[in-house]
Order: sequence, then structure tokens, then C-alpha cells
Amino acid sequence: MVIKYLFSILILFYLNPLSGEEKTIEGLLFNSIYDKPKGRDNATSLTIPSKNMISFQRTLSVEFDVFFWRKSPFGFILSAGNKNDPNLFVLSYSDYKSNDSSYIELTDADRPSIISVPIVDKEQGWEKWNNVKLFFDLDRKRVGLSLQNQKIIWYRENLPLNNEMQFDFGSTSFVVEPPRMGVKNIIINRDNDRSVVWKLDEGTGVTAHSNYESGRSWDGLVTNGVWIKEMHSGLKPIFSHKQYINKFQFLGIDTDENEFIYLINDSLFYYNYKEGRITNKSSFSYLPENNYVYRYHPSRKLIFATHGGGGGPICYLINETNTWENYIEGYESDGLYYTSNFLFNYKTQDIYSLGGYGWYEQKNTLQKYNNKNMSWEKQKYFIKDSSLFFPRCKAIAAYDFTQDKYFVYGGGGNESGKQQQGFRNLNDLWVVDLNNYDFKRIWKDSLQIQAKGDQNQKVAISAKNKRIYKIVDNKVLNGKNSLLKNNEFEIFTSTFGSRNFKKFKIKTREAEGTEIKIHDFYAMDKTDELLVIYSRNSSNDKSLVFSTLKTPLIAPYQAKNSYADLVIIILVGLGVFTFLMTTKYENEEREITENEKPFVLPNIVSKKLSNQKLVINLLDHFEIVNKGLTFRYEDWKSKKARDLLILIILKGDDGISINEIHEYFWPDVNLESARNSRAVAMSHIRKVISPYDNLLVSEKEIIRFKNHEEVFIDYRKLNQLISSSKAENEQYLDILSLFNQGQIVPYLNSEWIKPFRTDLLNRIAKYFKSLAEIYVEQKKWNEVEYIGHNLLIWNKLNDDGMRFSVLANKKLDKDALAYKIFFDFIKNYELEIGNKYPLSYEKILSDYERSYK
Repeated sequence: MVIKYLFSILILFYLNPLSGEEKTIEGLLFNSIYDKPKGRDNATSLTIPSKNMISFQRTLSVEFDVFFWRKSPFGFILSAGNKNDPNLFVLSYSDYKSNDSSYIELTDADRPSIISVPIVDKEQGWEKWNNVKLFFDLDRKRVGLSLQNQKIIWYRENLPLNNEMQFDFGSTSFVVEPPRMGVKNIIINRDNDRSVVWKLDEGTGVTAHSNYESGRSWDGLVTNGVWIKEMHSGLKPIFSHKQYINKFQFLGIDTDENEFIYLINDSLFYYNYKEGRITNKSSFSYLPENNYVYRYHPSRKLIFATHGGGGGPICYLINETNTWENYIEGYESDGLYYTSNFLFNYKTQDIYSLGGYGWYEQKNTLQKYNNKNMSWEKQKYFIKDSSLFFPRCKAIAAYDFTQDKYFVYGGGGNESGKQQQGFRNLNDLWVVDLNNYDFKRIWKDSLQIQAKGDQNQKVAISAKNKRIYKIVDNKVLNGKNSLLKNNEFEIFTSTFGSRNFKKFKIKTREAEGTEIKIHDFYAMDKTDELLVIYSRNSSNDKSLVFSTLKTPLIAPYQAKNSYADLVIIILVGLGVFTFLMTTKYENEEREITENEKPFVLPNIVSKKLSNQKLVINLLDHFEIVNKGLTFRYEDWKSKKARDLLILIILKGDDGISINEIHEYFWPDVNLESARNSRAVAMSHIRKVISPYDNLLVSEKEIIRFKNHEEVFIDYRKLNQLISSSKAENEQYLDILSLFNQGQIVPYLNSEWIKPFRTDLLNRIAKYFKSLAEIYVEQKKWNEVEYIGHNLLIWNKLNDDGMRFSVLANKKLDKDALAYKIFFDFIKNYELEIGNKYPLSYEKILSDYERSYK
């Protein structure tokens, strides 16, 4: 028995990192009247419940978690009252009574504070949650307040309590004026009977949904709020400059002062992020030569300049006089170290350069600047294993204050450093100790590890959280030639330990059609945020924008990386579940009817059987694996060859005529040129799929890709399963796992692929509608809910998906969730269609009840 329990602990320990590495993100952020755009009309409030009063007989309590992200300003945390007196009790945040403490104060009607609880300022800050409980006792006519589950402080005078209450967070009935706070986990308990919980874990919307399921609406109403989840999935602009800018350069971040230091035109700016304002602006004198680079020394708190080609003296800016110290006019560099990295020893305040490019070679040289003789001296460094620190330039470096070391990632270079071997993005990761010149490799460089669009990456490193972030394909992000779609772009992130980059879609919150160009990307470990600096260009606004993104990232959905992770999670999870269940009930017999069995998530179709040596995936991503060699969407030198292969496969056994191919890919060239271009593209395809290129046949001016037992194509397998399966057949699990998010090569934007996507979606929807109807008759509500949920994921306006989801959740006693699904659906319907949805919630339920009796 002891061995069994030890085994279960080991399994759970192994499963834990797979099940979720990020903390839970929830809560509602309140904007004060001083946050941009300024004014009371922009301040946040939350009314719970939005329409009703909460009645009670003897006792009522409201409990919530709150943090104050800035000490100022004063504001209303919560007001409690009823129709006759909406401000019977007011809970306020006071910031002005003490220099080192703030106070939560409770007032009754027009009286001064009746209960006051101090909060030490140093214990406050972003997501430093405090638990607050407010109690109402009708029997004893008293109110109580508790902070952090400490002893309740009661005010015992006879108070004019009422047995009905409504709560307004951030406001009173006459004014909205919250402090800068975040609130989550609101729980209201009446008569020690049943609690109503508002988790406040929404991502968008104006409704704070409760878990109360008695048929009445207990939802809360949010006004001008920011869900904290939104800050983890979208950029938040913090300030901007109008685009009269000719020159912009970001010099660095002062982590101690929370300041951004940057140049615009001939001005030097210091922006204090904590205070939310530009604290210093002064004129800036550039050096006469154009080939100097400017940086900020984070330890000495000085701006310095040196020749971009390396070797030259470092000169420091004297702010008081706007002049340069140690500048040597007419200095000529040897030009050996362009685009090298600057590193700083925080103990000695020495400056180092690492790598660089010049005279047709990349370098792996480490140099230390000698302030006395104003020269750079090469340093010998030591690598702790037999690996090589490849020559490079433009690497990404981040300083770890806890270890007093640098993390250095990638850069452009190659193994030899010779230009004739080209520049490629290195993927290795190193930890560098400038005190003893130790280099230790964390990741080995690999040509196989490339994120999509790696050639144009912006990279940020969080030394604190041991994580790397990438924005790719970002020279210009706009609707015509980039990854910016639906006002989203992509960030890839990986922990140091996993080296598994996962994709997140991030909202820009800019207007449709706005062009975005990203200039700089940094991780700010002090506030657990990413800084994204970009310029926007729209019809009515051209600006330079500083924006932040909270970490850990939460995306609208997380893209699929590999089936291996999911298979491991499913297998280990099922193993743990089976082991624990059989251990717990090995001596107990249980009878479970077929209708009570929970719905089992689908298994993954095996895509790599032993006899299948060529795998072509089109669903949700594009990838060819040919005898272990992987070709992804971005790996093709000829995009038209890649797209032509996709089209030929989608055409199936009927194939596609040569004339159609010319119309799709070379419509505006003469026939001879089109034939030549097609021949080149076909030759490229054959090289990629060789030795299976004989399956690509051309007969009677028709080109088709023949099936073969050693070739697996997920799109064709899915078509085979749909056409051969009946709705009651268990193959629907394989269909569901293959179809997944319902997209054929999602990042291909050509018009010709859209009919294929629409046709497949319609056939899948028809299949699962038939299957769901069978489950409705069998009253298998978990299965019905799961199918309805997927139908809505594939198409948010799918009537059947909404109806199945509503009916199933209603039958599973999830009334609030059923109504929320209906409400979200009709809201989307009205936005998209422009008309009101024709059926009511009650009508949907009654129709299905009548049809399936």
C-alpha cells in the first residue's frame, strides 16, 4: 500500500509541470479619475447585483480580495445600501493620513469613520492581494470589518440596518471615484446559508457573472473596467508622441527608477513609468559624426556614446552642460565590431562589448573598456564544457540581478563567423559571468529550432522568470504583407528549461486598418511586463506609442505546438486517474448507468504509423515530415511551389487542370512564362517529397497527388472518416481530433483556399449535428455539451451549436452558464447580422423539450 501511494505521488509530481506552468489570472482593474483618458466618465465601477437587491433575514457578509497598485488617489472601495438609502455604508481607501501607511475606513451615513484599518504601504502593490470582509448583523444592529482574516472589528451602536442590500464597487450613488485598485473573488453570504460567488475572471465584456442558479439574475454590471486577463493578452498603450518624429532611438531602462530613456529628434526624454509622466525633457547634442551609437549605462546612470565600428573611446554626456566628455574629434575606427552587444558589470561599473561584425566576419570576442587609457582590451573567457560560443552580432542580453550574471540569446552569425557562410539566427542560450569570465551554455544551437518568420525577430528575455519572448516577421505589421490580422500579432515564448516556443495571439487594440511598425521589445522584470514600442499610421493619426503587456501571457487561444505534449498529458492523466480510482474503490462495487458516464475527451489519431514515411499535415498548420526531415510553412524558398502542392492535395482524386493552375498562380503572364514557372515549382515540390515524387502525376493535362500506404495526409484521412462514418460510429473521436480548430493552413490568405475551408466546415458541422441529435435522444448531456461547444468554436454564429450548448447545460443544472451562452450568442448575432435573434431563451428550451419527448 505504501508503495502504491509513493507511486501515485511520483506520477502526480511528473504530471504537475505538464498541467499548467502559469498562475491563475483573474480580477477587475479599476481606473481612477486620474488615469487616461482622464475624468470621472472614464473611472471604473461595478454594481452587484446589477438589477436586484440581496435580501436577508439575520446576517449578510461581503468578502473580496483587493490590491492597490498605486498609493494615490483616495477613493471609494465599496458602497452598500438599498433603494431608500443607497449609501448607507461606504468603504473608502485613504492615502493621506500617514507617510508609510494607508487606511481602509468604513463610514455610516454622514458620520465620520466608524472603523479604520491600516495597511502598510510597503506591503501594497501590483497583485499584492488583501482579503477584506464586511459584515452586517441585523439581530445586534452592528457592522464589522476584517482585513486579512484577522479578528473582526465591530461597531456596536444601534445602526439603521436594512434587510436588503446592493453593492457598488468604486462608487457611491452620486459619484464614481475609485482608488487605483484591483478586485477579485467577491463572495456574498446571507444568513450563513448559501454564498453567491463572482470570480471576476472574465477576459472581456461588461458582465460580472455569478454562480447563483435559482433563476434570478444576480449578475453584476461593469462600467469602464479593465479585466486583468485583458492586460495579459493585449497591448495597453501607456503614452504616445505625435509622429512629427524624424529620429527615434531607445537608449535603455533604468530599473531602479522605473524610467525609460529615449531620444526623439533633438530631445532627450526620461519617462517615469511608476509616476506615469515625463519627468525630464532636455535638448540633446548629437556628435558630429553619424557613425556613433548611443546607450544608457544602467549602473552609472549616464548616457554614453562610442563609435559603432568599435575600438573608439567612450564619451559620456554631461547633462548640465549638454556636452560630451572624452570625445575625440575625427576618430577613425577599424570597423571590426559593428552591432556588437554592450554588457555592464554592476559591481565594477565596467563596460564590455561582445561579438560584432566587420571586415566580412562575425566575431565572438569579449572586450573590456579601459577608462584610463580609453581603449578596448580583449578578455579571455572560459567555457565550462567543450562547446563553442559562435561568432555573432545583434545578440539579445538580459541582466539577472539575483545571480549578477547575463543571459545571452542568439543573434546573427554562424559557426565559422565567415560572411561567405551567411547570417542566420542562432538559437543558443548562454549565461555569462563578467566577474570571472565564465560562459556556460544552456541551449545548444540548432538549425531545426525555428519559429515562423524567425528571420525578422524581436526578442526579449526575462531573467527573473527565466523566459524568452519573440515577436517575428515584424519589420512592418499591416494588413497587406504581415502577420497582423484582426488587430492581432503573434508572440512566441519559451521557458529556459523547456525550449518549446508556444504561440500566443496578442491584441493591439488599434483601429482596423492601422499600420503598425514595432521598433523595440523589452522585458521589464520589476513589473512583470513586456514593453512594446511601435509607431502607428492610420488615416487620422500618426504616433509613436509605448505600450505594455502583462506576463504571463494569456492568448485568445494557444496554438498547437506538437501532438507529443498532448499525448503525454492525456496518457499520464489517464494513468493517474485510473490508478487513483482503482486504488480508492478496489474493495467497493459501484453501478454506473450508461447515461451517467462522463464524456471522454477524444483520442489523438496516430499520424505516424510504422509504415508511413511521408506525413503531410494541412489542418491547423502546414508541415511535411519526410523520413524525419521537417519542412514547415516558412521553410519553402518558393512560396508558389508550396501553395501549389497544397492546392493539388486539396483537389483530391479529381486533380486540377494545368489551365486552372495558370489562372490561380500566373494569371497575368504569357503562356510560355507560366509553363516555365509551373515547371520550376513542380521541380521544387518533387525535391521536397522525394522519393515519393512519383505520386505527383500529370495525365491528360491534369495534375493529381495519388494516395499511397506509406503516405499520410491528415486532410484526406479526415475526408475518408467523414464519408465512411455513420454518426453513431466511434470514429467521430478521430474526426474531432483531426479537425481540431477547423482551419486548413490557417496562415494562407489566398482566395482560392476559402471554398475548401467553407466546404469542410459545413460537412463537419452537419456530421456533428446528426451525432448530437442522437445524444439528445439518449440524454447523454455531457456529449451534447461538448459537441455544441465545438460547433461554436468553429463558428460563433452556429445556431445548432448554441442550442445544443444551452440545452445540455440546462439539463446539467448549469442554468447560469446556459443563459450566458445564449446571451453571448445573440449579442454576436446582432453585431454580425444587424438584426435581433428571432428566438427567445425560453423558446429554444421548449422547442427541444417538445421535439425530444
